[in-house]
Amino acid sequence: MAQVPLAPEQQQLLGQLLSSIAPHGWSDVSLTISIVGGEVHSSVVAHLGDGSEVPTVGRKTIELVDVFLAAHEQAYVPGAGSWLTARAVVLAVGRITVDFDYDHEPPFEFAPASWEVELAKRPRAAQVTPAWLAAKAVPTDDWLGVRWQMSFTVDGGPAPRPLDATTTPQGHLWLGEMVKRLTAAGVQVRLGADEGEDADGRPSIYEELRITIGEGYMSLACFAHELSWIADVFPDQCDETTAIDIVHTVITVVNEVTGCVLFAPGVLSYERRILGLSG
Repeated sequence: MAQVPLAPEQQQLLGQLLSSIAPHGWSDVSLTISIVGGEVHSSVVAHLGDGSEVPTVGRKTIELVDVFLAAHEQAYVPGAGSWLTARAVVLAVGRITVDFDYDHEPPFEFAPASWEVELAKRPRAAQVTPAWLAAKAVPTDDWLGVRWQMSFTVDGGPAPRPLDATTTPQGHLWLGEMVKRLTAAGVQVRLGADEGEDADGRPSIYEELRITIGEGYMSLACFAHELSWIADVFPDQCDETTAIDIVHTVITVVNEVTGCVLFAPGVLSYERRILGLSG
């Protein structure tokens, strides 16, 4: 991995966020994050003073991802690409290290179309494109499943940051109406809730729709300024026709109930076909 410095304010925020989700008695906490196209996967692990390992989950995860999304864009060099995986380690004594890997395959599994998106958004010259990456980025019309992280917003643009993971009273009404319409359309959906943080870092509760697609799933989390849309359906979990029908039904219902528009920057041929977007 190559050492690439973050801006001082980014490194300070990263240290604060990671240490804030560390368990009692921790000696170090590490974040591994991979970004390919618009898809992000990460894991956080803490070590205790006795050397034992504890998987860690906290409400700061979204903010941590935002720090690295910004760093990913900043690190891009035309013709050389950007890093694929980063690993940050914060020690209880106050030290932080961050390493970036540009050349090796990430430790997480990504949607096949994400590799095409990555090289289209951040092109690499042939001599700095690993053979494994070039092979993964070849476009295909095969059914590859539905795996993405997008959002619906009022104007179809990016939602304000910091993220406000709070469901407003209006959002609650929207979700209730969407459950009715999706159920009437034959979609398996249920309303759930989870913990988050508002824009000031205070604990909050947000509601989300949890949609079944074959053996995969889709979620629509209703935040204050956006509907966060996550899909995770592998090709062997649902047939293409059923998945596309559900995707189009969700888009229609969200548009009709909320008036919000899909914000999906950088999507290429495969996702555009699944989403029913022209061009």
